Amino acid sequence: MAGLGALIDAVYDSLNAEELLSKVKEGSWQTFFHHSASVAAIAYRLGKLLKKGANGVAKLSIKEIEERVKCEYENILFLSGLAHDFAKVFGVGEEGRKRIREILEELPCGRNEGLAEVIENLARTAEASYTPELDENLLSFVSPVIRVADTLMSLRSVDEAIPRLESSNEVRKLKEFGIRFGFVKTSPPSILQIKISRRVVELLKDRGWIPLAVYYDGLVVAGDPGSRPVRFSELYEKVVQEISSVFGTEALLKEIVGGLKKRALLNLYQLLEQAKEPLKSEEGVDDRTKVLYYYHAIITEYLNGNLNQAAELFKGLKKTIDPRTMATGLRGKGSIYFADELRKAVTTSESIADFIARASEEERFLLLAYLMAYPSEDAEPLGVEGLRPLANKVPRGRELLRILSIAEAYKLSKRPSDEVKAKVGELLKHVRVGVSVEPYIRMYLSQTIKSNVIEAPPEPPTGGWDAKAFTYCRICGTPLVDEGLRFIDYARDLEALGGASEIWLPDDVPLGDLESIAKEARRICPLCYYEARQLKGRYSPPFLVLAFHPVVAYDLWLWVEGRVSSLAEVAPRAKERTRDFAELLAGILESSGKLSRNSKEVGEGRSPEKLLEKLVGELRGKGRKAPIVLLDSLGARVVVSAGGGYAVKRKNVALLLTVAPLLVSVAGGGQVGIVATLADSYNLGSGQTPIQTPHPVAFVNTVVELFEGIRMRAIRERRDLRAREYAVYNRSYFTVLLATYIYGLKVLGWWSGAGGVDLEDYAHEMLTFTYSIPYLPLALSAPPPPRLDPRRGADQPLQYFGQVILSSRRVEELMGQARELAKGERPTPVDRVLWDYAVNLAELDSGLSRYAAQKPLRRAIELLLQYAEVLGEESAKNITTDIFLQQVALTAGVDLDKAVKKVKDNEGKEKEESYRVLMYRTFRNLADAILTLRKELPPQHFRGLVEVLLDSAYEKYRWRVREERKKQTQPAPVPPGSGLDVHEEERKKRSS
Repeated sequence: MAGLGALIDAVYDSLNAEELLSKVKEGSWQTFFHHSASVAAIAYRLGKLLKKGANGVAKLSIKEIEERVKCEYENILFLSGLAHDFAKVFGVGEEGRKRIREILEELPCGRNEGLAEVIENLARTAEASYTPELDENLLSFVSPVIRVADTLMSLRSVDEAIPRLESSNEVRKLKEFGIRFGFVKTSPPSILQIKISRRVVELLKDRGWIPLAVYYDGLVVAGDPGSRPVRFSELYEKVVQEISSVFGTEALLKEIVGGLKKRALLNLYQLLEQAKEPLKSEEGVDDRTKVLYYYHAIITEYLNGNLNQAAELFKGLKKTIDPRTMATGLRGKGSIYFADELRKAVTTSESIADFIARASEEERFLLLAYLMAYPSEDAEPLGVEGLRPLANKVPRGRELLRILSIAEAYKLSKRPSDEVKAKVGELLKHVRVGVSVEPYIRMYLSQTIKSNVIEAPPEPPTGGWDAKAFTYCRICGTPLVDEGLRFIDYARDLEALGGASEIWLPDDVPLGDLESIAKEARRICPLCYYEARQLKGRYSPPFLVLAFHPVVAYDLWLWVEGRVSSLAEVAPRAKERTRDFAELLAGILESSGKLSRNSKEVGEGRSPEKLLEKLVGELRGKGRKAPIVLLDSLGARVVVSAGGGYAVKRKNVALLLTVAPLLVSVAGGGQVGIVATLADSYNLGSGQTPIQTPHPVAFVNTVVELFEGIRMRAIRERRDLRAREYAVYNRSYFTVLLATYIYGLKVLGWWSGAGGVDLEDYAHEMLTFTYSIPYLPLALSAPPPPRLDPRRGADQPLQYFGQVILSSRRVEELMGQARELAKGERPTPVDRVLWDYAVNLAELDSGLSRYAAQKPLRRAIELLLQYAEVLGEESAKNITTDIFLQQVALTAGVDLDKAVKKVKDNEGKEKEESYRVLMYRTFRNLADAILTLRKELPPQHFRGLVEVLLDSAYEKYRWRVREERKKQTQPAPVPPGSGLDVHEEERKKRSS
């Protein structure tokens, strides 16, 4: 595994951001990295099995392959799997072949001379394109393995994979060499499934089954003739171990003892340990001490055999003394509490008796006193039958009975352990002790896990599991063989906000008595209660979930597992360290802006995982516990607790969106979602969008719909995607993440916390503002409205605005390419046009106010809209363009014809152009965009858009001016004859 993990690591490091997150499957959000590295990992594993079991001709052929290519057989398979889809991302021309060679050379096993050419040919044969350059050995022992791995990675479920494997010619060929395939299929997820999934995989590995592919509904494995099936009893034992770790009798009773030690019962035990004395004087003692003295006196008489004297003392108790203080429940009613706690322990009377017998005298007294002093719900006494008549002879006999039962417990605490065990076992016959968990585990395994490599479970009792069903679990529907646990306890242990009464089921009577319903019908199985116990205080909803749908190689899944645990530190602590998270997002955006360069050239430590690692190192204090992350090895899901409650509100979504792309980036792909329950995570990764939430994210959907338009156009025209279309289409994933990063940076970078605005509210407001701007790139780069502006002074810069501008331009570029291919339209890059205006204006005059910088645009746009109604669009553009140029010249005090600038043409050659030409082109492009948007938007929305345009232009202008001033502490001299000297003369006149 170490060698394969190092190879996957090297692949991740060798790809730049755009290559890493290229979408290579039309029906799902699989990235190039996930798909190719998964195919490579599966091919590697199959190669290891083949090489291990090969004999005769197969052994000689594999040896000849290694000698000829000068590379290990499994490494040849890995590299071929990695390269099999390179044409989808890099193209089929020389540039694509050059890039794949560069990547191969960066891998430790891909640096052999001549290897790249062989890998390229093998990659083509994997796509069923025969190439005569390959010999028979390569065609027989490499290409089929790659095709099998690619097939597994192209399917969406275990149900699809098994029939395909059974009918595959390549699989038949592998079976001839001793490779066997198996599967483990699971039902919808629960926390139990997530917790035991690793145990299942470990069992499979111990029996010789290598996990290959993880689907949302299970696992495909491979083995050799020596692989053995897993016995059902072995799996059953693993699950019992997991359950007992939570429901263990010892842990539960220790918890009860700990609670009782805080009660008066412990004080009573300590008094009993003292010498038996008559009732002490009441003078100078507080009420609590009086209570202890009275109880001490009563129990002392009982222990001395004076039952009547004990009864007389009881009559003298004052009304202020409440006997319930001595043995009351840790919460609520004692009898209900203790009986239910025992039931929830899913234990037996023998295990309780055994624990009490082994306990210390103090612990034994506390538990026995508590157990004996409280009858069950039907008021049957648990103490000695001889005490029962006393209840009718003295007032408030129930309390006296409890007091005397405590005395009986004190007697028991002094007896030998065997006698105590026998006595406690007898007493527990009066209590409904626990729920037998065994039938539920057997039901769970038989109904949840289906496999051809795990032996079938034993036959259920006659008539099936539900032959004696009391009712059915109100959560999972499992038949209950007894009354089970109350649903209300499940809700309470989940600590639902607002109380358990807010957790209703479809068949509940409106405004019904919750306690009554809980007693009569609403019951759950112990396995669902296990989930509540696990969630309590540890895995708080909502959950941030990463789903690797439709499929991922198991070795890649292990690689991801080692990287995402740090996200458990990130999600819940976004509020505490917003500045750190903002710097993290800014660094990622800065790196992703250099997409044409290899990730190593971007700069050491600037990749998402390096930045995140640095931040998490600062977040974790000395002695902090390891982060809590649930990892489902049978369903390819990472579940990170985000905290905050069960109702996933829009503002929760808005805040979690700021950290969601981090999870995907560090993992190299997948679909991320925000859910309120673990069951909701089952539906993640079904293919709609890479980010899925209960409240749709408009800007994500906008990008997805635009890029999907490319594929839909090809479908309408009944053809496959062309190379150019695929090159643009597979950038949809990267574009979504880039847009989400920009949004996250604006929230975490601009939230100031002033005025009592909560971070969630600020994130929600920012998301709403983004929705209100119909042109997404502009929505991403727009400065905040006044209510969200973090600045307190007019001269303060907008933090991180440079990363926002540059990344938004990249989003606009990618979306423009998609729109051109999807709709046949070449859109005007509005954000880029505003940038050009800001840059040129800053070069003409760097000291303009907001009003002056916006005036040329504002005046020209107003007249453009007025004239277009009367004169037509073309005439309106001609007239207003001249007006715009006049306004620019007056504002900057420059002769635009004389002022020139060196620019590069389409061929990269430098030439000089006047600022008049540059500004002319800028406004004409902007006018086209404005007139188009005017037709698509309602008037009120359009006016708001114009104001955003103007604000965005001014902020870009300000940022450009500040950046230029940073570069040079003193202004460069104005070249004579450039036309800008006119600008200097005008400035001197105005200043004088």
